[in-house]
Amino acid sequence: MTTASTSSETGTRPVVTIIGAGLAGTLMAILLARRDVPVLLLERRPDPRIDTTTGGRSINLALIGSLATAIASIGTATTAHAADAAANQDKCFGVALKGKNDCKAGEGTTCAGTAKADYQGNAWKLVPKGTCTTMELPGGRKGSLTELARDVPKA
Repeated sequence: MTTASTSSETGTRPVVTIIGAGLAGTLMAILLARRDVPVLLLERRPDPRIDTTTGGRSINLALIGSLATAIASIGTATTAHAADAAANQDKCFGVALKGKNDCKAGEGTTCAGTAKADYQGNAWKLVPKGTCTTMELPGGRKGSLTELARDVPKA
C-alpha cells in the first residue's frame, strides 16, 4: 500500500509512504528513490537479524547478495529499455484524454495524468514514431509535434 503526503522537510514535494518492507515494498522504495522521490518505508515487524524474540520467521542471508545484485541491475535494464522506447516514439501534443497525458499540461500542473481536458493542446502523450500528425481525432483535430494553443483550459 502506498500513500502520498506533504512533508515539512520536503516543502510541497509529496512523500510516498510505503507500508510493508517485504520484497515488493523494498523494491518500490528503491525504484522511487532512484527517481529522487522522497520515500518513507514502514515495516511492522522487527528486523529478524536483531530481534530474535519473535519466532517463526527467518531471513536467508545467503540470498541477500543475489537480491542486491538483481535490484541493482533493474535500474540499468530499465534505463536501457526506456532509451530504446523513447527512440521509437514521439511526444505528440493534443492527443491525450483528460488525465491520461504522459507529461506537460501547462500552468499549474505537475506532470503525468494532469491534463484537464480531452485533446488539451499543451499536454503530450508518447506515440509510435511517425504517427502523431496523421492521427484523426474528434472535431477535425490533429496531433502535433509542437505545443498547441487549442483546448487549453482557462487558468
